Parts: sequence; structure tokens; C-alpha cells
Amino acid sequence: MQILLVHQNFPGQFRDLAPRLIQRGHQVVAMGQRPMPKVPPGLQYLQYEPLADGGARQLADPDLEQNLKRGARVQAQAKRLKEKGFEPDAVVAHSGWGEALYLREVWPRAILLAYPELYAKPELLGFGFDRDLGEIGEGLRQSMKRQNFMALAAIADADAAVVPTQFQRDTFPAHLRGRFQVIHEGVDTERAQPYPKRHVRLSEQLMLRHGEASRVSSLFYLTPPTAVFLGWVSYGETMGLVAMGGFLVAVAGVFLVTRTPKEA
Repeated sequence: MQILLVHQNFPGQFRDLAPRLIQRGHQVVAMGQRPMPKVPPGLQYLQYEPLADGGARQLADPDLEQNLKRGARVQAQAKRLKEKGFEPDAVVAHSGWGEALYLREVWPRAILLAYPELYAKPELLGFGFDRDLGEIGEGLRQSMKRQNFMALAAIADADAAVVPTQFQRDTFPAHLRGRFQVIHEGVDTERAQPYPKRHVRLSEQLMLRHGEASRVSSLFYLTPPTAVFLGWVSYGETMGLVAMGGFLVAVAGVFLVTRTPKEA
């Protein structure tokens, strides 16, 4: 298959997907905004060019304007790719930055998969959870609404939207969730594994190496006040596991809680 991957910060979330597709014998072309000095073997990478400044006519939201320009840049690069005979069987595009806006116009027969990372809403920035943030401003709320335009437009054009977790899918309005496929990305256990030679420097006098955790008898964790009240379940579970390892755990917020290993 011929597959096109689009992400303004390539490889982004496609870091592991691209080489895996190449290993399986697919022709993979990637398109992004930034230069890529070291292109992985077997991958064709295209950097799309910036457009000229729009001059005096400016939109009210600079971010929205950049997203619209980015979509046009990707379309121009896609047309050049099409003129060279590239007809992808599938196109996978991160939909948060406008790049997926016009891809259906260039390759109407290709399977178009959108990767809508999140649906922006105040709660995801901590509003309503962290009292230190106060009330969200109307300007920021409106900006988040406009940011969602890109994902909504991409989902409307796409054959399906793909996300790795139910949490990401559920940030979107309920009536859209049926368009989503939740496909876990897996865990690279060769990359994410214990590294015995790793060390952690806690201070000028104290460095921890593999097998030396017994040298630390106390662990202090400083958390915002609201996290103690509203997020205590997650904090408590984590700190409880640490305490079971023989540490004295102290969590400092609006008050101090100490638990000895015997009490944990």
C-alpha cells in the first residue's frame, strides 16, 4: 500500500507507526512543517512551504489563521505529490492543526483517517478542578471553541477518526463518538524497560543507582492544595504504593499528612 502520514511536527504521534509500516513493505510518504535532517531509511519526507503573509487583511484569531494557512500549504504540497503520480491508498493526518482540511479534495478515493488528539474544553486545562486558576476568561473559552473547528472539519471528511484511548474519544461530544475507533498504540517494551545503569541525583551528596533505594528513608511530595482534596484518590494510591516500599511518605498541601510504613 501507499500511505501518506501528515503531521506539522512530524513524526509526532507517528514516530513508531512510520517505521513499522515500512517494515511491513508499505511505501510511506510523510509530510510536515519542520525540516527533518535525519530521515529514517525507507521514508520519503516532504516539508511543505510557508505561504506569503496575508498583508493587512488579518483574522481575529492568529492561531486560526495559521491553521487555515497550514491547510493550504499542505494542499499545495499534496498537489505536487499527486502530479508526480503518488496516489495513496490511505492518508493519516493529525487533525488539530488544519493540515487535514483539504486532503479529501486532492485524493477523493483514498481512505482518510483523522487523528483528533483531543477536543479542547476548559476542564482539560484544569478549570473547575484547580481553584488557583479561578474562572476561565471568555476570550480563552472562545479560542478553544475555534481550535476545535479543525478537528470537527477533519472528522466530517474522514472515513474514521482514530485515537489510542477511550479518554481521548470521550472528550468529544457524544453524538460524534460513533465515528471513532479506539486502537491502543501498544507499548515498546524494548524502549520502555528498566535500565540498570540509570542513576538519579537527588542532591550534591546523594545519588541513587540500581538497588540503592534503601538509602532513602523519607519521600516528600509537594502538591497544589486542590489536588489533595479533589485528586486524593490517585495521589493516595500512588503514595500508598511508595509507602509499601518502606518509605516514610509526606504529602504537603494545605495540610500535612504523614504515613509511616507501618501505617500504610
